[in-house]
Amino acid sequence: MSAVASPGDAAALAGQPLRTAPGHWIHDRQTDAFITYLWVPFSLAATVAYSSTAALAVVVALTLLTSLVHQPLTLGLIYGDPAQFAVARRVFTVFPFVLLAAVIVARSVSLTLVAVIAGLWNAEHTLMQRYGVSRIYARKAGETGPALERPMLISWLVFALAFAAADPRTTRLLDRVELGATNEEGVRVLQTLRPWAVGAVVVAGLFVLWTTVRWWSGERRLGRVGWTPKRRYLLGTALLFAVILVNPIVGLIGYVGSHALEYFVIVHGALGRRYSGPTAQPGGVVGRIVRSPLQATGCVLVYVSLVGIALLSVQKLVDVDIGNTVLLTVGGMHVFFDGFIWKLRRPVVAHSVAAG
Repeated sequence: MSAVASPGDAAALAGQPLRTAPGHWIHDRQTDAFITYLWVPFSLAATVAYSSTAALAVVVALTLLTSLVHQPLTLGLIYGDPAQFAVARRVFTVFPFVLLAAVIVARSVSLTLVAVIAGLWNAEHTLMQRYGVSRIYARKAGETGPALERPMLISWLVFALAFAAADPRTTRLLDRVELGATNEEGVRVLQTLRPWAVGAVVVAGLFVLWTTVRWWSGERRLGRVGWTPKRRYLLGTALLFAVILVNPIVGLIGYVGSHALEYFVIVHGALGRRYSGPTAQPGGVVGRIVRSPLQATGCVLVYVSLVGIALLSVQKLVDVDIGNTVLLTVGGMHVFFDGFIWKLRRPVVAHSVAAG
């Protein structure tokens, strides 16, 4: 079996630093930099509004609304495209009913349990999106070998959670914002673990040190040097976690808001590549809309408008318990289903996210 050297390996053999080729960006240098630091406007808005409880409440509400609006988009991609639905037909048919029943039962048993599961699942899901983007950059650069970014990113998240639980400021910071009953309950549970969290911070810190050094050593060993797009993106993620440590509320707003906007950017690009052009997939209803005069941009804007109006209507017209049950179910479907439709090992997916 013959081995094919990656660009980084070739650079190392030649004794030259790895250069950033134009094709290594997902879009281009400026656009990718904008995506990398999408969290900055959210965190900056929270910082500016921090001295005013009313202004901070507006920033939090808009961030949570942005997050809620992006979640049903996954369902449209699946149920509006027969090819996407066929990826896991039984799961996409049965799981919504199973999840709805589970949410109803769990809410009747313990709201705390629901809050903890929902909070941790969403935090992990948000992190895995960042991991997925880093893998897109790696594939575009021709990198091979084990993906050491996953354990490193997980260690950063674990450390941030442990630090927030141990930090006595967290409770005071929470008193300034309205995160919604589910989110607030989850953070309160985190705070009850404070007696054990101090020790957990030390262990998590060692975990961070080990995974980060291991990742860096692996990069150097394979000749991956210089500010590659992947490293720029990971640096942006590291800075976001640093903000979370300084001010959990400001960092959390950046973490949640940037995830939602980044998802829209990813989907927008994927729609255009998958359903238009010479290699266009049929795409069912979704494909027809993208190929209409609306195109991908119009499709996303119409979606945002309709779902935003629907969410505001649900909030005003539907019972709170019913509304929360629906939102938790849709959110769970979004998190779970994304794991099926964004697998880079599928050629159609790799092409749609510019990693083919």
